[in-house]
Amino acid sequence: MNKWKQTLLQNRIEILASENLNRLYTDVISEDALKFVATLHREFEGQRRRLMEDRIRVQASIVDSLDFVLVQDPKTFEIRQDPHWTITHEIPAVIADRKVDIVCLDVANRDALNACVKSGACGVQVDFDDGYAPTWENGLRAQKNIYDVVQGGQQQQGKDALLIMRPRSWNLIEMHMLVDGQPVSGGLFDYGLFMYLNAKQLIKTNRGPFFYIPKLENYQEAQLWNRIFMFTEQHLGLPTKSIKCIVLIENILAAYQMEEIIYYLRDYIVALNTGRWDYIFSFIKKFSDSPDHVFPNKSSLGLDQEFLQAYYHLLVKTSHRRGCLATGGMAPQYPTANQSSLCEKDKLAVFNGKSIEAAMGFDGGLVAHPSSVDACRKAFDKVIGQNRLNNLQTSSNNKKKNSNSNSSNNRLLGYSPIEAKKYLDQLIVMPKGIVTEQDVRGCVYVLYNYISHWIKGQGAVPMNGVVEDLATAEINRALLWNWIKNNVELNESTDKKVTIQLILNLIKHQFFYNNNNNNDFNNDPITKILLTLITSQSFIDFMPTILYPLITNIQINSNL
Repeated sequence: MNKWKQTLLQNRIEILASENLNRLYTDVISEDALKFVATLHREFEGQRRRLMEDRIRVQASIVDSLDFVLVQDPKTFEIRQDPHWTITHEIPAVIADRKVDIVCLDVANRDALNACVKSGACGVQVDFDDGYAPTWENGLRAQKNIYDVVQGGQQQQGKDALLIMRPRSWNLIEMHMLVDGQPVSGGLFDYGLFMYLNAKQLIKTNRGPFFYIPKLENYQEAQLWNRIFMFTEQHLGLPTKSIKCIVLIENILAAYQMEEIIYYLRDYIVALNTGRWDYIFSFIKKFSDSPDHVFPNKSSLGLDQEFLQAYYHLLVKTSHRRGCLATGGMAPQYPTANQSSLCEKDKLAVFNGKSIEAAMGFDGGLVAHPSSVDACRKAFDKVIGQNRLNNLQTSSNNKKKNSNSNSSNNRLLGYSPIEAKKYLDQLIVMPKGIVTEQDVRGCVYVLYNYISHWIKGQGAVPMNGVVEDLATAEINRALLWNWIKNNVELNESTDKKVTIQLILNLIKHQFFYNNNNNNDFNNDPITKILLTLITSQSFIDFMPTILYPLITNIQINSNL
């Protein structure tokens, strides 16, 4: 038994993966780095598990009450009503410009990460969540790529994009690392390695550490991240409040607690960010047992829908009221297989979409490809110019100085309690639209192809000029499940409905299109997975619950 493994075992840490692979990444999974992850696990895993149990209880209460109404938490009334508080820090200049971040959709690919860093974007969302399939090898390669960029010392301030890490969400685990016999949280594993390996160098060069925090469902989960940040700074000897984060509001429950989320992360947060597809997915999931919540086709779920307009406006108003920035979603346009850059039509689509967000008050947005960066930046430059942050911080400072005038404080940041109440009421207005057979076919196409790539270790997949990731796959899956459960009629005919048989026929067509030399449809594993996901009696919370075991490569040393 080698010394590395023996030392880990003495600390009740086990790595259940290929020793040959592990040897290639000893600088990433060093004894001390893994000990730090284990320390995080022992300190916070119990709290994480309780929060996951709370999610189950909340979901059960929604399912058990068909007339369940989402409301703000009465226990935090005073936080929401107090007009005086804002985040406790000025947003650091290095992360103040959020006009365009690019999502690195293949962090395990060195060239892809470097292209994003050199793209001209403000930041790179280093995505270990929606655009990532968490194989053990992907995780090691991704952490190594980040480490080399940070430690290489060749990043140019003001030119190269910041690395902003997005760890896995709270519900996911890392099966290849056990601490005291338990698998560690995927998010804590990603976060812990990143911080141990890179935090001090990022602080030294004034480039971090910065995070995108995904899929929070309530302020209690924000409190957990706050405790983790504080603990990390103390344990690693970092300056207090040196960590900064952007929180993704991509769950309908979190939309009712945006102020509380900011409040409990007020020492660290710089922005709230939208995640439209994850947000709609959460809407379908939370009300999965309600016959009153039948959703139309995906193309109908745009910003002309009242519930999405309310979500966007409320996020902007809330962020600015409390001294934060607000950033929009990701433009999914992506070059087709025979292109290296977007065509002018697609660049214009990015520009137009981001111009709408800028007009709504957002301070920036995200893109999926380097050739989208200029279009996104120009959209925000045209609408908001260079001074949005200065205006935000000046208003926030004036607000603190004039704390006796509540109405004037709210006006400084364009916040109206009456308007906010209107948006809250609109958050649960059901979208309008139809469902056609072509819509069903489109969902099957995306879901079938995405699953087939994900289980091979690819978490983001270009399809038909856009990039599909876990968020878009989940919305396709949720819509199919929703339509089957509610026996939805297709728009073309009053006597044709969305049934399992219809979807099975479409899956079969997709199978033969993808596998023209393979006639063994009855044993197709992708079909079996897809049917499991869309025909379950109760809605399956997240696709990785089913898919993750298929990409683990557990190897147990016979000497143990």
